[in-house]
Amino acid sequence: FDYSSSGRPGFKCISSNYPTREEQYCFFRMYLRASGKTDITQSDLASMFRETNTFALHSHFLWGVWAMVQAQTSSIDFDYAAYARNRFETYLRVKKNLLNMFADDCS
Repeated sequence: FDYSSSGRPGFKCISSNYPTREEQYCFFRMYLRASGKTDITQSDLASMFRETNTFALHSHFLWGVWAMVQAQTSSIDFDYAAYARNRFETYLRVKKNLLNMFADDCS
C-alpha cells in the first residue's frame, strides 16, 4: 500500500510489490543467519512462509475493520470506505492464493 498519493482515495494498492515466495525465502535465510542459525532447512523456510503469510491475512482483515470504523467516525479527508473494501478484497484474494499454495504443498 502506498499512502503518499495526493487526492482521493488517499492510497494506492500495489500488489505487485508484495514479495514472492522466493524473495521471502531469501529474507528468511538472512534473518535466520543473523540470529545465529546455521542449519536452515527447507522445512524451516516453509514453516516461516506459512506463518508470516497467515499473519499477513490477519493484518488485512484488521485494517479492513479499522477502516470501516474510521469511515464512520473520522474527520480526516481519506476514503476509509474504499480502503476497507480494498483491504477485504486483498484479504480474500491472498487467502485464496495461499490456500491453493498450501494445498499444492501437501500433494
